[in-house]
Amino acid sequence: MDSIKFVECNGKKYMVDGHHRYYAARRSGIDEVPIQHVELPYLGRKAPEDFFDGPIRMPGYWPHL
Repeated sequence: MDSIKFVECNGKKYMVDGHHRYYAARRSGIDEVPIQHVELPYLGRKAPEDFFDGPIRMPGYWPHL
């Protein structure tokens, strides 16, 4: 399984790649998934807000990172 990528900004962690892998693992009962800390810029984005097209909505599985 590829790792789930996250950035840390102002003490908060933001999942920036692997949302579907994380959700699938949770639904499958997998408690641990590989994660990887990446630095900004990542995928051409410079801030956590750049990963969202509209207002930031937090699906139920994001807080579990």
